[in-house]
Amino acid sequence: MVMKCQRGCAIPGATVLILAVVMAGGCAGPAVDHEEDAHALPEHHPRTFRRAVVEIGHRGGVLTSGRLEGPQWELQRRQLLDVVRWLPELAADTELGRRDWERVNDAAGTLARELESLANAGEQAASRQKTLPTTLADAMKTLADADALLPPDIPPEEKP
Repeated sequence: MVMKCQRGCAIPGATVLILAVVMAGGCAGPAVDHEEDAHALPEHHPRTFRRAVVEIGHRGGVLTSGRLEGPQWELQRRQLLDVVRWLPELAADTELGRRDWERVNDAAGTLARELESLANAGEQAASRQKTLPTTLADAMKTLADADALLPPDIPPEEKP
């Protein structure tokens, strides 16, 4: 499809479609205040993949330590599950290759299923909790291997 502009020049159909979409919706999406958007994230949302790996190790250790019970244990489990679910997206923001990202995604999926099953375990919770340390250790090995592939963090420059 070719259309003619007022001056007689030819405009390809794809260009017309793009122009129509841009004019109808505008070039840019809605203005986003990134500072405000950051405040919308839960407090336990890690900012980076590396921080998520640390959080999973820490929270997993607390969860499997036997020091928490009842509501405290459940809160730790839910927050750990949140971090695990955010992990693939955080890993995608790194320089990991596709295969390494897939390993991270698989480990996160396995750990997430284990954590979800604990919420629904009922009377079987004690026996289900016995498998969590092994699942967590396997996931942490994969995550540590992926983290080791990334360049070291560069500390922010100090302001005078």
